[in-house]
Amino acid sequence: MRRRWKKMIRKNHYILLLMVLILIGGLLASAQAKVNPTWAYGKKTDEELLRIATHELVHELREAAASVLTTRLLKRVIEEGQVPELNYLEDLGRSPTPELRSKVSGLLIFGYIEALSRGELSPAQLIQGIRTGETPELREARAASVFLALFSQEALGLSLTELFERLLTAPEGIEIEEMSLAPELALDLLRRLEDLMRGRKGELWGYRFDGSLEAIRRAAFWLGFFLSFMETGPAALQLLHPCEGWLELAGEGEAKELRWFASFVYFNVSHCAPREPELLRELAIRGVSSELRYFAAISYFEIVKERLGLAELIELATHGESEELREAVKHWLVWSFVEALFEGTMSAEELYNLGFEGKTPQLRWAAGRALGFYWQAHLPLLRISDIPRRSPAEAHTLEQALIIFATENTIAHPELAQAAVPPLRFIWGERGISLGLDLDRVFVRSDQDEIRS
Repeated sequence: MRRRWKKMIRKNHYILLLMVLILIGGLLASAQAKVNPTWAYGKKTDEELLRIATHELVHELREAAASVLTTRLLKRVIEEGQVPELNYLEDLGRSPTPELRSKVSGLLIFGYIEALSRGELSPAQLIQGIRTGETPELREARAASVFLALFSQEALGLSLTELFERLLTAPEGIEIEEMSLAPELALDLLRRLEDLMRGRKGELWGYRFDGSLEAIRRAAFWLGFFLSFMETGPAALQLLHPCEGWLELAGEGEAKELRWFASFVYFNVSHCAPREPELLRELAIRGVSSELRYFAAISYFEIVKERLGLAELIELATHGESEELREAVKHWLVWSFVEALFEGTMSAEELYNLGFEGKTPQLRWAAGRALGFYWQAHLPLLRISDIPRRSPAEAHTLEQALIIFATENTIAHPELAQAAVPPLRFIWGERGISLGLDLDRVFVRSDQDEIRS
């Protein structure tokens, strides 16, 4: 699966250009901060970040702080093997703000797998905790952890200690393609996971699970997704249902998780989906379910994206015939905006205006996101006056200017306000390259929410 992401990035050379510029910007910033009083690292401590992520009124400031804090904690896990106390991680998972809760899932999975490997938790206790978790994020992290642990032990023959060590040494993802599962076992497991995704009760490895719980359905989806990349996964999926069956489930499956999964299989694994752009676009407009329309839209843009110029992408984000078409195109539009900025065919002011008064949320979102990446890449050269502000509030540093910008726009222009997040993440302490693109969202969508992996 990791190779698939690399292939995707190789197709988009301007993403690599942006990564290089952000990296160079970080190096230049160290020198620039010493001589330019408007550029100063406002690096925050963990306690300061937690306070902002928990109590700040402005969504974008909470988002930036939560991102820096959880990235910092995850970096310590990967580089130093220091997993925070499980009680601390669960407190983060109970945060009153969704910005923090949504970013702690990966850390919670580390914490739960470590606790299971040490015998501090049993699978039965974790399963019970799925029902009693106070927040959706806690319930989903517990379900994902127990599914991953039982699958690794019972199906792959890995001890929990081996699983935990693999997670620590392969932060970018375990090489799924190299794992093997007997075809008959893969087919049986997929049948059981499908039942759970339908909302039914079922048994896995001697434990009972209740598919009426959203956390269980989501965990079943992700394990099915994981299986689809294994050597025997595609063949098992084709035996489980013919193409017509997957198409029917994608449109009329009982639960949204089943429609996600069936849509993913139909368009990405089973070689069932049409390849003609006209047919894909028709499905993206008139498909029975939102999930089916969204995956069709993604497949459509994968085929035609090289033929579409910036003006055509803007037109689709503005007048696309379905919500799903407009949602799908916005991801490609972000990088087309970034490319246009670096090539000089579009100015930051034009992008700001699109983020401010674009006709659809998707167009405004793409403009705001691209503007934020551009500001982050240009931090050492950015001036306070480059950050548009409408209020008379004074700013003496770029950090202050970005905070004012986010505060002014968070309610009336939330898509534009997102532009403050990438540069604030960098200023507050996230020194790694973070493009901010949620690749999961390219594949999976739940109404207006992202699936948290």
